[in-house]
Amino acid sequence: MTTVYLWNGGWMAYTLGTPECDERLRLNHAKIGDGAKIGDGAKIGDRAKIGDRATIGDRATIGYGAKIGDRATIGDGATIGDGATIIQSVFISGSKNTVTWYGTGVIDIGCHRLTIAEWIEKYAEIGNRHGYSKAQIDEYKAYIDICAKLQETTING
Repeated sequence: MTTVYLWNGGWMAYTLGTPECDERLRLNHAKIGDGAKIGDGAKIGDRAKIGDRATIGDRATIGYGAKIGDRATIGDGATIGDGATIIQSVFISGSKNTVTWYGTGVIDIGCHRLTIAEWIEKYAEIGNRHGYSKAQIDEYKAYIDICAKLQETTING
């Protein structure tokens, strides 16, 4: 049994697949694709669209009018703002931490979220502070460069 929270004058809990939930989804114009999985405590805004086989983690929040593509994965505790559309993204499992970029000019590495320019300026300092080896610092600089190049392509493309 999966609980979803839908707007009904306030966030209310519904059991996915019940007539009450189906009706609230219809009224909110929300669409949940085939095989999509929604974690406990996840909140999905009105008119949000969730693609087939998408996975949304526990306590994730998806804003009003946000669109999430097929087979996308939204991690636990993640927040996607109102009207956001994720067109392209990168998720890398590095040797020490994960790297995430969503085309917004921001990169998440481990628990740090910085703009691409800030990462280019501070990557070595942050890596040293967190005990990264020289090889790992170089590895993560390469990931930052990949995201920077993709960001440039996204803006100019």
